[in-house]
Formats: sequence, structure tokens, C-alpha cells
Amino acid sequence: MKKTSKTATSFLLSLVLIIGSSSFLNVRANPVAQPTTSTILIDGVSRQFDAYNIDDFNYFKLRDLANVLAGTNKPFSVGWDDNTSTITLTKYEQYVPVGGEGELNPNPSQKDAEPTSHKLLVDGILVTCAAYNIDNLNYFKLRDIGASIDFSIAWDEANNVITIDTFSGYESADPTEPADPSESSDPEIPAPTDAPPEETPAPTSTPVPVESKTLAGVSLGDSASDVDALLGTPYKVITGTLEYRFYGAEKYAFFFRPGEELRDVYKPFDKFAMVGFDDGIVKYVYSNYGFTDDGKKYTDSNASKVTYACDIGTPPAENDVSIVEAIIFETTNAFRGFNGLDPFFNVEPLGKAARLHSEDQVARNYFDHVSPDGKTLTNRINAQGYKNWNYTGENIARQASPIGVYFLDSWVNSAGHRGNILRAFNELGVGFAIGSRVCVATQVFCVLSSEVVQ
Repeated sequence: MKKTSKTATSFLLSLVLIIGSSSFLNVRANPVAQPTTSTILIDGVSRQFDAYNIDDFNYFKLRDLANVLAGTNKPFSVGWDDNTSTITLTKYEQYVPVGGEGELNPNPSQKDAEPTSHKLLVDGILVTCAAYNIDNLNYFKLRDIGASIDFSIAWDEANNVITIDTFSGYESADPTEPADPSESSDPEIPAPTDAPPEETPAPTSTPVPVESKTLAGVSLGDSASDVDALLGTPYKVITGTLEYRFYGAEKYAFFFRPGEELRDVYKPFDKFAMVGFDDGIVKYVYSNYGFTDDGKKYTDSNASKVTYACDIGTPPAENDVSIVEAIIFETTNAFRGFNGLDPFFNVEPLGKAARLHSEDQVARNYFDHVSPDGKTLTNRINAQGYKNWNYTGENIARQASPIGVYFLDSWVNSAGHRGNILRAFNELGVGFAIGSRVCVATQVFCVLSSEVVQ
């Protein structure tokens, strides 16, 4: 590997712990740490880190990295065993923030570093890696963590950009450059003879292989017309990075509140599918039935880890907040349908209150149901003129990537948040916001004081 590639592809992470007896490799005593200047992209989204460059490698905090990878394809949790002085990482377990993640030094400067100690276990297995302690915080080499967690790392030298891709696995080194053909050691190829060449048959067309994963009867590579013929007319279509078609709901009544217009009500989503198309071809499928071992299964840890949904293909990160909000809303209703409950009705004032709260959390860098100036959920609902409700609830979540199905999964696997989704609320608003380092989603639930179904 070239030194330039090695330099920028091995940046680093830190754990808010003071460490102490070395099971770490490739470190030297008391090097100088310089603030790293590279741009870091996580699944295409730019993130900022408090990071340092030591001996042409970049080092970051473990908890910072775990925080931004929460909700991606490669989440991991960070723990500390005080009895054995051991740092523990658990793959595919969502990280729970403890505070201080993502904080940036407003005046980064050169620092002294010293080798870190303590053991590091990943899924219970001892690993060795390069790590340093800077200002009583531990910083780890990104490439070592990437190898342990299995995400890919790429380096754009021209633009000084490091890319982490959680949809791909780790590669230990850059591909070897091909040898100069003039210096090939292959045996010399015999010169052609004067004999006439045999007649070459006309080439036959070879079909391009298509990934054959299938979910809910839909396969990657199917056409939009084929899917509509199989699943029926979609009840909703939205367009972001992909065109999403939602299947499985039927109108059966009207629902209204005094003084408001009639609104559609749908049957439970007992068979729900969200299909993403690129130029009319299936690229992604998410469903609450027809599960396949070839896809990613979403399980409910509060219900004996039953599989409640599955997907095939890659869920794209959407930068249009309205697309993410719609995906969260529809998949939340699908989870209710999977549990035999009627779907929520989408209420605009609740959605506006939810979005404003998500935006406020991103803008003022906090994560709470109560804002820094003391505003509560009731204050936010009332500010939107929403009236005639009996009781209400709120879910909030934050993660690095704007992928709606991952937000739902985090709530499903938290007993209290799951309880809100499955309670007797009948109206829901979803709000989403994308920040430079984190994305925040908010769900606001309400129960009407009066309702009429015709």
C-alpha cells in the first residue's frame, strides 16, 4: 500500500475512558498528534469528528464512531468492564449515547500522545490494534476498527476525503497495482501460423445476471408493471433517491373530527410491502410478510425476537426529509398491522410539531423531550393549534444515516418506544431533520376526544 493511501485510510476513534497495559500494536512512545483535516463521509453523509493524525494515520474516538454508525448497516455498542479493565465492542448492537459524543474542539491544536493500554474485546474476542491516549481520551485507528466491525474504508487523495461505507465489507489493503505488461513474466505467446483461421461462430447474447433475491413475491430486477400486477395498485407513491410504491392498504371508511374534512381510513397492514424502483426496475423491497433468509431480518426483541419485517436490496439514505418521514410513517403502520392493530391516521399539525422538534434538537445539539428553554410536547402541540385530544405521547431517536426503517427498528427494540407505537393512539405525526453529524426523528401520538366512523 502506498504511504498516502495508508495515511488517510486509517483514521481513528475514541472511548471516554482512561486506559492503562498494552495489548495494542504498532504504536510508539510519545508521538505528536496533529488535528486531522480530512473530510469524512459516512454512507455518503458528511460527518465531523474530533480526530488526530499520528505518524500518517488518523485516529478517532470509539464512542464518536459508534454514535454515527448507530442505525446504519454496521452498528456497534461500546462498553467498559471495570473489573478487567477491558473495552468491549458488540457488533450489530445499537449504541446508546452517554453524552459528549461528537463534541468538537473549537481550537484544535497539536497534542502529545502516549500509547493506550487495556484490552479490547470485539464480540468477546481479544483483538490487537493501534491506540493512543490524548487528553485522557482514547483514540483508535479507523482501519483497525473497520476490520473488526467489517465496514469498508476508501480514500480520495485528490479531495482529501475518507469514506466509510457500511453497505460493504472491510478490505485489508488497496488492490495491488498491475504489473507493467512489458515486464510480464508470463510465457511468451507463440506467433500465429499462416494457417487460415477457423470460422468463428456468431456471438450469442448472454443475459446480464440479475440478483435473484425475492421477498413478498417480488424479486430484485422485476419491472414496475410486474410488481403492480402481483401486488395490486399501490396506495401511495413517492419519489426520492428511488421511487417508492406502497402496497397492502385498502380504504374502508371515513374518519373525521368535528369541523374537519372527511379523511380516509385504511384496513390493517397485515400484508404490507414497500418497493423501491430505479428507472422502473426493483432495487429494494421491505415487507412484513414473505420473509426470506437471503434478506436482512428485522426482529422484535420485546416479543421473543420474532421477525416483524425483512428487506432485500440496499435501503438508500434519503436527503429529502419528507421522504424519510413518509417511510417512517408507513412502516410504523405496517408494524401495527403485523401486530393486528389498526393503522394511525396522519395528522399535519402533529407532523409539523414533530418536525420542528427534530429540527430544534439538531440545531441546538440536544436530545430530549423537553427543549433547553423548557418547552414540552404539550407546548409544541398547542402551538400548532391542535385541540380536542385526550392524551398524547412522543418517541425520539437519533442516528447517523437518514434511513427510515432503521429508526423504526430502534423504537421497536426499546420497550417504552414500542409501547407508544402499539398503544391505543389513533393519530400520528412524524418529523425528521438532517444535521451535519446526526439525524433526528420524532413521532407524536394522540388520541382524539371524539371521533366518528361512517
